[in-house]
Amino acid sequence: MKRFVSIASLMVVSVVVCAQDNYYYFHGEKVYLEERPMHKLFVPQADVVANGEASEYAQWFDSVQPLKGSNAWVGVIRQSYKSVADFDEVETYPLYYYKGEPVSVIKKFTVRLKEGVSYQELETLADTYGAEILSPAPYTENQYYIGVGSSGKNSLDLANRFYETGLFEFSEPQFWILDAMQTSDPYWDKQWGLSNTGQEGGTAGIDINVEEAWTVVGNDATVRVAVIDEGVELNHPDLENTLVQGYSVSCGVGGGTLGDDYNHGTLCTGVIAAMADNGIGIAGVASHDSRVVPICAYYCDMHSGMIGYTPATLATAIRLAYRSGGADVISNSWTSNMHIADVENAINEAVINGRGGKGCVVVFAAGNENQSQVTVPLSNTEKVIVVGAVDRCGIRGGTSSNSPRTCDPWNSGGSNYGSELDVVAPGSAVYTTTTGGGYALANGTSLACPHVSGIAALVLSVNPYLTQQEVHDIIERTATKLPTYSFGSVSGHSNGTWNNEVGYGMVNAYAAVQAACQDVKVRNETISTDRTIKSCGNVEFENVIVKAGVKLSIDAPGEVVFGPGFEMEIGAELEMN
Repeated sequence: MKRFVSIASLMVVSVVVCAQDNYYYFHGEKVYLEERPMHKLFVPQADVVANGEASEYAQWFDSVQPLKGSNAWVGVIRQSYKSVADFDEVETYPLYYYKGEPVSVIKKFTVRLKEGVSYQELETLADTYGAEILSPAPYTENQYYIGVGSSGKNSLDLANRFYETGLFEFSEPQFWILDAMQTSDPYWDKQWGLSNTGQEGGTAGIDINVEEAWTVVGNDATVRVAVIDEGVELNHPDLENTLVQGYSVSCGVGGGTLGDDYNHGTLCTGVIAAMADNGIGIAGVASHDSRVVPICAYYCDMHSGMIGYTPATLATAIRLAYRSGGADVISNSWTSNMHIADVENAINEAVINGRGGKGCVVVFAAGNENQSQVTVPLSNTEKVIVVGAVDRCGIRGGTSSNSPRTCDPWNSGGSNYGSELDVVAPGSAVYTTTTGGGYALANGTSLACPHVSGIAALVLSVNPYLTQQEVHDIIERTATKLPTYSFGSVSGHSNGTWNNEVGYGMVNAYAAVQAACQDVKVRNETISTDRTIKSCGNVEFENVIVKAGVKLSIDAPGEVVFGPGFEMEIGAELEMN
């Protein structure tokens, strides 16, 4: 029986096909993909991997590369093999490249009906092409997952044919987003990003200034940060008391973990919310009583054992975060060049509708390719915070030239930069939680992103009435200008001086909290559950009704003004501190 094989390195033979049918539609425009015909995504059945016989068949391939967390490999077939028809117990999928990023398509796609188009019209079209309506997409209306069924076509081609009928807002193939989570080089030793005293050859003072911020915020358990990732180790002793109900898009929960076979989500969660003052481990950036909603965005193909990420799982995870998880901040340490309407729609929904209409603060890692373009899955990044990485000397991550590299042990790649970059944060030799109940050092913008998510949580702890845009502006305006870089006024960057490599500069938790600590205005609300309103200054009410049986507590050092339209029903209680 012929079997599948894994070889340690990948040597790509570039045979490029620019066929005009290799595209998908994004906002009505064709996005072209590069195809290398001999490159395939192979998915052997689980027993092919488990029986250890695969190594006998290395002669089938020039090279293959296993994908983490999966039984799948990206491979290059030898030129003598023009077909994979003889491959026993191995499924193959076409492999495409977009801006150098490998992606594949699975056997389904996502459609969203235009207003006025009926479900019956979708059924008729599916019958015409031999496609199968699999299920409605969760947390959104008029959107469905479609399988290729008996059509004999791949989902890229079939999605395009559906879109070209004019019945859909979008019709997009479900791509495998290969290795979306990016982290490298584990194991070092110190939390310099929170308090840099010059340890390990760093520059004293190059940190996020968080200790002072904690003195203002105190302990606050009301703000929730959703971490969309591979999951998290639920019983890590430094995390278990900060985690609330988690969600898994496709895979189950068990064994003390919510996914995270490869440790990425646990690393990121520790940066945000490792429990401080508990006598063990490290401290996260957010308030000492902060809460994290872990969301595993894995897609699991139970037939093949393949695990990965698709636009559908990522979009669903975002919707879960703000709808079911009650997230105030959504932290995304995953990257992709692909622009997908479903993902973009989900992010826009969270930014607009989250937090009761104030909007979730959405934070993204810039990516680790050392290129002048961030890898964020949005055509317009203005509504999210894009975060690059710096080392403990205040240099863009991966670019330190000192020898030995005492400031930056990041040995490959580098923090992405360019016009869409907003701020930078510690992302080199970051000491954080790891699976197995331990701790490790890790590098990458994946670690910089949760530093900013933690600061956003601190800002909302002192002023939960801010909109997401106000939080966004505060974090940018209060960033520290790094001494190695020149900052200037740049069109399109209105929150102060800016630099192409490090954005507005290094995030500053204390300055951000101080800027957020302003008068609170509560307007046009009906308060129907017990509420505590905190302010660093004055509090003003206008057109507010406090329902019977509800206790309103006000904690503010300044004046409290009950303006026009303020009403307390009989049985309501007012407490002022």
